[in-house]
Amino acid sequence: MSLDGYEKGLELEKLISQVFSSKGYYVVHNTKLKGRSGVEHQIDVYAEYKCPLHLSKIIVECKAHDKPINKEIVMKLIQEVND
Repeated sequence: MSLDGYEKGLELEKLISQVFSSKGYYVVHNTKLKGRSGVEHQIDVYAEYKCPLHLSKIIVECKAHDKPINKEIVMKLIQEVND
């Protein structure tokens, strides 16, 4: 049985979450974060790693497509990160 696009994306999100978690990151799968603008953004994978001198924060937008994603998706992620 083959997975549809949504199921492939969900499996990819879970895999990415597991990879970060196995490396010691605090991970939240499928969450919403409020930006400086007050707008809530849906985040596929949010990962944090605390070091003695800083906190690394990573957000991941997962796409399980058979072809390259379009520029609009990348630009949307950049805007979310900047917010």
